[in-house]
Amino acid sequence: MRNYRALTGRLYDLGTLSQAELEVLDEIRSLYLRRPSWDAFARQWVKTAEERLWKGRRIPVGSPLYRIAQDLELRLGIAEGRVARPDYRDMLADLIEGRFQSRYAFCKASGIDQGNLSRVLAGKKHLSSETLFRALEVLGVHLEFVAQEEGSAHAANPFPAEDQPERLRRLQLRIDALEGLAERAKSSPPDQRPTLLGVPGLSPDDLEPVRVRIERGESFDEALHQELASALREQATVARKLADTADARRSQHARAAG
Repeated sequence: MRNYRALTGRLYDLGTLSQAELEVLDEIRSLYLRRPSWDAFARQWVKTAEERLWKGRRIPVGSPLYRIAQDLELRLGIAEGRVARPDYRDMLADLIEGRFQSRYAFCKASGIDQGNLSRVLAGKKHLSSETLFRALEVLGVHLEFVAQEEGSAHAANPFPAEDQPERLRRLQLRIDALEGLAERAKSSPPDQRPTLLGVPGLSPDDLEPVRVRIERGESFDEALHQELASALREQATVARKLADTADARRSQHARAAG
């Protein structure tokens, strides 16, 4: 899975997320797929992100991870009938934010009155059809009619099948970072090894899980060993799945050729 498409249509490139953010997103995804209640999910995903990622720092409300988790929260609320589905005005607001530096910049490019746009996006009125099509043209999008059942299916399950080769690539990057840290630690006194992790946000994000373990009371060596072992186990699992898929395809082609 390389991208995530929100209900408003906004596309988030998961390639921009750090390894630590991807791991937290995996946990949030697993929680979502268990279909908890709307309010339980809202409490749990924030708690998970705070404990694993933000750790007392200011919550980055505009970050892709935060927006994706909020979108999942919205889907559960809609399924329970407690939240209204986003309409075209919500979609416009998200598109403008994603493609322009400000609403002012969008209005300047489209010729739409800024006060009129503000009232529309606040839900107080609608755009005329002429103005709406002008906005869509400037945003580089078009209207698309989707069957209700198709839209409902996407709303319930926004996650496509996992991209195993991409996961394997990311795991290798993580393993390289951890093995590099282990190599540097060999020439460092035990009491100074934690300094090799650097400052969160400035050092490679693949090392963030090691920092988290140390903050929870584990030693540097134990934290590094556990994270490296975990990454290697997952790498082996993903590699086996890819090998099994390749074997199945090879057998299928062999039967077809015979």
